[in-house]
Amino acid sequence: MKYPLGILLILVSSFFSVSLSASEKMLINSGWLFSLSDDKAAFQPEFDDHSWRILDLPHDWAFENGYSEDGAQQDRGGYASGGIGWYRKSLDFTA
Repeated sequence: MKYPLGILLILVSSFFSVSLSASEKMLINSGWLFSLSDDKAAFQPEFDDHSWRILDLPHDWAFENGYSEDGAQQDRGGYASGGIGWYRKSLDFTA
């Protein structure tokens, strides 16, 4: 299954902290918004995400949804449900 590069970069960067200065760091793993959907406009800053779930990373919705012989990826995905999901978080670097 192919995933958009942007989602991969968000997931990888979520495991690291963002350096603000030599002595100050901001952890970014908490307070993410998530939607198990494929809304083509979700990348836009003004997108209405008020109904999305709030969660902390790491997160994997396939494990939450359980397993089934009818899973989207069959044996290649461990019989997980799969799908497309969006993660969003706003960061303020003006401190």
